[in-house]
Amino acid sequence: MSSLPRAKIVLNLLIVLVVRRGQISLSEAVKMFDLDESSLTALVRILVDKKLLSIEYTAEGERIIGKGETIAKADFIVIKKKVDEILNSITEEDLEAAKKSEEQEAKKISNSPAQEEIKK
Repeated sequence: MSSLPRAKIVLNLLIVLVVRRGQISLSEAVKMFDLDESSLTALVRILVDKKLLSIEYTAEGERIIGKGETIAKADFIVIKKKVDEILNSITEEDLEAAKKSEEQEAKKISNSPAQEEIKK
């Protein structure tokens, strides 16, 4: 995903979903937004770094997107202001850096000893 306007729309909708539901699985969000997993994860990591969202793992390894510290402690008006501020500050460079970081993280995981053991 390289379209900055679309990325901001996806992030805004994702935040609304998490605020309303409390959490959403990454796999469900991937289907909902018609994105590949690494692209959505890269976008989510931007908001995790800003403490708007969090990522937790289930025992099965499913990633769950939840409320970050900022959302968990604030009322709707504060959340909306903070989200607008952060989304307006995201640049194409931020998207590219997040994507590269996610690709490197995925490569580390796929080459980890635990992953090799699972493949056996």
